[in-house]
Amino acid sequence: DYTQKASVFFIGLLTLNKKWLMPSHLNRLKRGFIFGNILALVICLVMAVLNFAKTGNTKSFFYSELSFFMHTSYFAMYLCFSIAMILQGLFDGAKLLKSYWLSFGCITFFSTGVILLDSKTGIITLLLISAMYAFKFLASIKIKTKHLLILAIIIFTLGILISTNQSSRFSKIIADYNAIDQPVEKIDESTEGKRVYIWKSAIEVIKENLWLGTGVGNDNQALANEYNEKGYFFLAKKNLNAHNQYLQVFMTLGIAGFIFFVAYSILPLYYGIRHKDLLIISFAVIMIVNMLTESVLNRQAGIIFWTIWGTLLLSDVDKLKNATSKESRV
Repeated sequence: DYTQKASVFFIGLLTLNKKWLMPSHLNRLKRGFIFGNILALVICLVMAVLNFAKTGNTKSFFYSELSFFMHTSYFAMYLCFSIAMILQGLFDGAKLLKSYWLSFGCITFFSTGVILLDSKTGIITLLLISAMYAFKFLASIKIKTKHLLILAIIIFTLGILISTNQSSRFSKIIADYNAIDQPVEKIDESTEGKRVYIWKSAIEVIKENLWLGTGVGNDNQALANEYNEKGYFFLAKKNLNAHNQYLQVFMTLGIAGFIFFVAYSILPLYYGIRHKDLLIISFAVIMIVNMLTESVLNRQAGIIFWTIWGTLLLSDVDKLKNATSKESRV
């Protein structure tokens, strides 16, 4: 816990240097993030091709077999945010990439990557971000073009849903839903809806530690004890966390910590809506959706993402707000 959370402190210190918050520096960071994700996805695809050539298994191009560097949810999260950055740059007239064709090519490349990663939350996030920017685009074009674009969006969305409906990963949403009211005596690798049983166990831990929580560092052990008590030995052996950041925080810090965390997690959404900044809204949506199915802030990939971009984007909004207020006074 100390080594993971220490990055929040050190990155916070870096942002005290106001040069990081200059628009030119922020745009360089965005470009670096985009090109970093291009490189990462290219490497993953190359590794997939090599694995396929060796084994002949087409699964090399999907889900965890494709995601060479990290868990699929986090990689999909990065790709979705890269798409949002490129789209925001196009709308602002300050393109992050040199040409429109390169921008649209990267959006297509990243979208394909999200679909291949087959992360349920990643696909949902991709659809939400696409819908937000599509509506913004619709507001600025002629009616006839709107009709064509709406049709294209519907076809694109249905295409994604139809294609992912054949995926065993995406169909597990239905399995999770069906598992809500079904008791189970034994859980193993083949059990459908394991995440629901994890959440049920986390809720039991919360009930036992409602006010003060288990304390930092004790949450996963308390959850493992609950797994063993219920006979979910497979989950205990895997030492799985709550797979839901809100439940994780509630278990750890109790009701007061949970309320504070919920307020803190929706702060970017509030800022984004207030300042009509779709990039910050996209960032907030990515975090809120992913925190429903993953303990995002229990992994370095999630902590770094939240800390860097949350700090820089909100600081950028505050800077613009101060500049606007000074101009109005003048």
